[in-house]
Amino acid sequence: MRLAPLLTAALLFISPAFSAERMSPVDVAAQVAAGQAVLVDVRTPEEWAETGVAKDATPIDMTSPSFMDEVHKLAGDNPGKRLAFICRSGNRSGQVTQALEAQTDLADLIDVAGGMLGKGADIGWIAAGLPVRAP
Repeated sequence: MRLAPLLTAALLFISPAFSAERMSPVDVAAQVAAGQAVLVDVRTPEEWAETGVAKDATPIDMTSPSFMDEVHKLAGDNPGKRLAFICRSGNRSGQVTQALEAQTDLADLIDVAGGMLGKGADIGWIAAGLPVRAP
């Protein structure tokens, strides 16, 4: 009967499954244009100034103390729309979606693969030729 304690211990350390969908910038742009999603740029103001912000994105600095409040307000102002998160390369947006799913009631989130600049095989927003505006 040693198996039961080992199985219980193993189950305690399994990380929960997150359901945020990784989606290409082109597909996210289409969802935003169709009114099905709202795009959130979680980078810092310095990063926004370097590359600009995706045309229809709402910039909310993930390092800001008001980040969670601003995201919840945006979600409340856009009922029925999915929230899509973008960063520089897709790392931080993935972390943000996981944290939001684990710590809030937000669900059905989108992680923009490759972010603004791309990473590896993931082509970024800019390389995909999608519109950018000044921050």
